[in-house]
Amino acid sequence: MGESFTGLADDANAAWYNPAGLAVLKRQELTLMHNELFAGVRQEWMVYALPSDTLGTIAFSADVLHVQQFDAFDANDAPINQISAQDAFYELLYAKSVGPLSLGGGAKVLKSRLDAVTATAFAFDLGALYDTPIEGLRLGLSLQNLGSGLRYVSETFDLPLGGRAGASYKLISNREREHEL
Repeated sequence: MGESFTGLADDANAAWYNPAGLAVLKRQELTLMHNELFAGVRQEWMVYALPSDTLGTIAFSADVLHVQQFDAFDANDAPINQISAQDAFYELLYAKSVGPLSLGGGAKVLKSRLDAVTATAFAFDLGALYDTPIEGLRLGLSLQNLGSGLRYVSETFDLPLGGRAGASYKLISNREREHEL
């Protein structure tokens, strides 16, 4: 599906793909996810979205990547101890629709830790959705990680700036789907 959900973005998962999609929610939603990746790496992700008919939608998301302890070595490749690592971000989002255009954004704090060394960064995500005059056709754009880099001790690493574009076409309109339910 590529980046097509950027153009659909009609549930709480829009917080990840295109925050503007949060504006189209009709009821509160919660998404929880757990991934067991590889070699002791696991991911926890959640998003909670609370829409209001008049004020727009607010949401909170968190994504945490845990790495279990692993061996550390000195400059001579001798084992010295075990260390662990964790990366996380926490984001507060807001979205609102104005006619066929939905706009959304989020402010997030990113934290990274490797043993006792930590880094923090702040970033923004922005998104737009447009319901075209063609019934069922929606276009979306989003930008992610507009912000500062992660600074470890004396070196700063830029955040991966991301951009997405997507389109979706619903064969059954929302109006028809609501009548089916």
